Amino acid sequence: MSVFSVMAKMKNYIANCPTVDMKKAAQEDFKAAVDEVIHKGYTWGRQHQLPFEITTLTRLPKKDLYKLSNMLRNGRNS
Repeated sequence: MSVFSVMAKMKNYIANCPTVDMKKAAQEDFKAAVDEVIHKGYTWGRQHQLPFEITTLTRLPKKDLYKLSNMLRNGRNS
């Protein structure tokens, strides 16, 4: 799966959260998971599960993981 497909799945998940608080929590959970993969090579589960298999993230180049992290940090999710 490409980094663009991963971004699209994350954005779709966040967009479909019913409240603003849930959207923010999902965004923060996804960012924490991406950052954990960057720094540790794995991630533990969060309240909001990633909308794809974790191996999708671990197979991406670090450059793409940083793109995901920046997208989530900057709030570009809709």
